[in-house]
Amino acid sequence: MFPVKLTMNRLFAQKMTIRPGFGKPGLSSLKSHSLINFNSFKKPVGIINRAFTTPSHISYNRPHLAPSQQHLLWNVPLLKPKIQTRGAAAWKVITNIKELNKMLKKRKGGTFRRRLLLVFCIYMIANFLFNVMFFFLSIGYLKTLQDIPSNFSVWVKFNIREGLIKEEINKNERAANKEYLKALKNVANDNKVDSYDEDSPYFTILPFSKLDQYAEKKDYHYISGYVDLLFRYALTKIDDDVETSYYLNQALLIVERYSTPQYAIGDYNLKNNVYRTLAQILQNSDDFSASNRESYNQVEGLLKSSLELIGKNEGIEFQDNEIGILPDQFTIESENLLSSLLDLSWFYTDTKTDINKSLSILLSILRSLKYESSQLRIKQEREGSLSNDKRLKRLRFELIPLIKSNVGEILWFKGSKDEAVSWCREAAYESMLVSKDNYDAAKISKNSFKILAKMYSKMGDEESKRLCLDKLREIEIPIVGLADGRRQTLRDVVLRYYFGTFGKILFP
Repeated sequence: MFPVKLTMNRLFAQKMTIRPGFGKPGLSSLKSHSLINFNSFKKPVGIINRAFTTPSHISYNRPHLAPSQQHLLWNVPLLKPKIQTRGAAAWKVITNIKELNKMLKKRKGGTFRRRLLLVFCIYMIANFLFNVMFFFLSIGYLKTLQDIPSNFSVWVKFNIREGLIKEEINKNERAANKEYLKALKNVANDNKVDSYDEDSPYFTILPFSKLDQYAEKKDYHYISGYVDLLFRYALTKIDDDVETSYYLNQALLIVERYSTPQYAIGDYNLKNNVYRTLAQILQNSDDFSASNRESYNQVEGLLKSSLELIGKNEGIEFQDNEIGILPDQFTIESENLLSSLLDLSWFYTDTKTDINKSLSILLSILRSLKYESSQLRIKQEREGSLSNDKRLKRLRFELIPLIKSNVGEILWFKGSKDEAVSWCREAAYESMLVSKDNYDAAKISKNSFKILAKMYSKMGDEESKRLCLDKLREIEIPIVGLADGRRQTLRDVVLRYYFGTFGKILFP
């Protein structure tokens, strides 16, 4: 609009004069020469033409003022032209939709266009509502993975959530570690301990003097959230056992300082993983030796601490107060419990110091798994439901064969060769039944046949050895099973969590 006004002002300055006696714009000093042709207003002249061309009703034959009166033009303001503008109603959404609807009705094929426009509008509204719903559902789901303190800053929460998505869903620990590092930098910056440096690979741990301020305010939730963040950062630190061990030990010092009987600092599942990770780092170090009782007791103590932690939080009482021996008719419902038991058993097996303890732990695990499997089969037959079919298959074709294979190895080491071969043969053939579609079962079956072939070779049974090697070559690791569950998208996981198998159907 601005260039149009300038142009019209210039045109009017050239074409129009004002007599002080009359005071009407557009009238000349000579009455006999009319400058306005009223018939010209009937012509359809557009705004653009009137702005950039000379109007037809303004005559070029205008009279001129006398030289003595021309100075009056400098003191008279020019007439501003009236330009058509849109009213406020023209920008209202409902008004525009109505006008568009009328326009589509008048045009050929307007009904189809209106329906197409209606479908498009419904799609946009539905997409917006779904994104809003998905945002809140995602926040709720990530909260089940990690409870984030409310008084963490916005950027710290954002980095932690991004790290959780990459670690727990995308299975990309390196990318998750970068997000946790950003979160720790932001925590240090928020507490004025250190300034945020995007390019720095290091961060400053909050000192006890700063954490004491939160403890004085009884804000143990903040301290617990900070410890969990340290845990996750250290546990996703790949190929650097020294740094991992350092940060885990620093976090455990914070746990020890601020834990109370009323409030436990740190998530117990993460702490269980921390104990097992530290034990593995110590066992794999060059300084570790099974003959060195100090290092041996240190690793064993960490593994037992992981089991004691689970027992305390899940109310598990070990048989005869022997840590690692599960009671009769017990169901293993925690993956952390199973992993901790296997880690302790394998530690005894690898060091070859307490083989009998390892065997006792494995047999108690096998007893619990078989009990759970029998209960699920009875429930399935009684109710006729397949809701537990996935868990039942995992027990029958993955977990039970895995334990049997380990029992067979221990029995071989103890000298019970025939029993060892029997246990390994059962493990190999049971897991092979679903090896075409099950990645874990295929791995267990191949490993069991490999162990079995070595046993037959040492026993001098070459024909049985050849048969095992043939079976070993026949089993192929399924690519579909390898990809399934390894890397997923947040959308798929959230929809499955809240809507089950109908998630993709409801929101394709």
